[in-house]
Order: sequence, then structure tokens, then C-alpha cells
Amino acid sequence: MEETVTQPYPQRAERCFSRDYGVQSFLKKSCCIFTPWIIWNLLPVQVIPPGIPPVGRVTSPISGVQGGTDFGTIGNTGPCPPSGQMIRYQFRVYELDAMLDLMEGSNKNELIEAMEGHVLQFGETVAICSR
Repeated sequence: MEETVTQPYPQRAERCFSRDYGVQSFLKKSCCIFTPWIIWNLLPVQVIPPGIPPVGRVTSPISGVQGGTDFGTIGNTGPCPPSGQMIRYQFRVYELDAMLDLMEGSNKNELIEAMEGHVLQFGETVAICSR
């Protein structure tokens, strides 16, 4: 199911994501042991396009900044579970009230720290992948 948000809902975001409701702990809490891709400072789009090159600052097919993965690389590695195993992939997207002043190659913890206090809304989905 795809949801398109055409405008932010600040009052709702404040109620749902105030410190009382744990947005800060949600940002720090993660079921993810391994991070295969992080990207930030994307402009709002309905679909993140394929073909984003593995470089820190991206200008095409979309503009953004990519961080370091747990593979020690920059860029999306795509799903590639070990043969015969099922892997759970969790995808999170955040609407922020500002672009982040964060260097390319930054890791997930640095990104989470930079996002604190800027989250308006978020969404997540999970995919199960095997081969």
C-alpha cells in the first residue's frame, strides 16, 4: 500500500511524535542489526528511483546524500540473503523539518543523532526476502 502525503500535519506530528510518545527512543531503537543502505536530504517523491550510483553526493536520478553501510561501502547493496535463508528487511522513511548538515559517508548513528528534534512524520514497512 502506498500513501502519498501532500502536506505535513504539524499538529498531528507533534502529538504523535512528542518526547512523551517516544520519538527519540524510536529513532535510537532499531531491530536492525545490519544497515545495507542509508540516504538523506531527498526531496519528496512518490517513488525512490532505481539506479542511484554508489557515491556520497548524488545528483541523478535524484539528489541526496548517502552514508556508510555496514558493508563499509556507500550505496545500496540490495537484498542478498545467504542461500536458503530468509531475511527481514525493514525500510523506514522520515519527513524532517530541515535538510541535514551531515557529511556523506556518515553512519546510521550519526544520521540518527542529526535527525533528533527534526522528525515530523515517519513510515515503515517490512519485506521478507530469500533466495
